[in-house]
Amino acid sequence: MKSVNSEMESIGFLVGIPYTLFVREIGRKTMLVVEGEPVHAVRGGFHKTSGSYLYTFYKARYERKDGRMAGLKVYMKNRSFVEVFYRVKKYLEFLEHEKVKVR
Repeated sequence: MKSVNSEMESIGFLVGIPYTLFVREIGRKTMLVVEGEPVHAVRGGFHKTSGSYLYTFYKARYERKDGRMAGLKVYMKNRSFVEVFYRVKKYLEFLEHEKVKVR
């Protein structure tokens, strides 16, 4: 498997923050977003980053006038990258199959 960043770029996402934030515009007001959050392990009362991330995949709709978020649909929350990547690919295949115009 390629790096997380390379995999997301291969399906048309822009890397906002490496390993952490990926976005893809699918309409004038709609974006697909994948956000990663480091997994923290507690040892002796201190939080240490374990080096792995959990990812959330959602679709966000924004107002054209002021740019505020108008809607949010969460598809997966706090899952491994492999699970989220598979779900994102399936969602994009669905859009293609339904002949939805995607930017």
